Amino acid sequence: MGRSDYSAAHIRVLEAGEAVRSRPAMYFGASRDDPNLASRVVGAVLSDLLHSHAQDDLPTPARVRAEISSAVAFSVSSDQTAAFDDDQLPRRGCFGVIGPNLWAPAAAAALSSHAVAEIWYDGRGFRQLLTQLPPDPPIEPFTPERHGRGVHITYELDTAFLGADASITTALDTLICHDNRCPPDCSPGEVTILDRRTGTQQHIH
Repeated sequence: MGRSDYSAAHIRVLEAGEAVRSRPAMYFGASRDDPNLASRVVGAVLSDLLHSHAQDDLPTPARVRAEISSAVAFSVSSDQTAAFDDDQLPRRGCFGVIGPNLWAPAAAAALSSHAVAEIWYDGRGFRQLLTQLPPDPPIEPFTPERHGRGVHITYELDTAFLGADASITTALDTLICHDNRCPPDCSPGEVTILDRRTGTQQHIH
């Protein structure tokens, strides 16, 4: 097809989840057939949570925790989230309950066979199953056991997409959590990663 034959009829608009699956390298720096894709997904999610306080003008550094339970299953939590509006309701966007800014956690859900997000603030909690982007299932309220504010997301990456041999690395120190959003004069926070497959733990500041 020559340039003169190209028109708006040839433009295909992808839903957010379909866009992630079509070009995962744009979001995670690794293509579908890259054996490092699962690890890059985990690293990107941790990086986004670690830097969320800076992009949302939250006052204190973030404390982020990750637990890897199997080759393709992991969970992440943070003590900070800005996904509530002035009425203390979820500030929804195309990423659903996790808000408009945390793009990597949302993109990771698009590569998962199962993902659930929970957010809470001042005794109020909301939960959503992230089966697609934008999320379709309703946001369900719940009573959080934790105080303050936070976010917790569990993932099971889709081996039908990543491949049966997909695996999150056991070299936890190679998971990249810092990027150009890090303040030049201080750390944005700290990350603790627990790998239940090996019983090892890594702290990243």
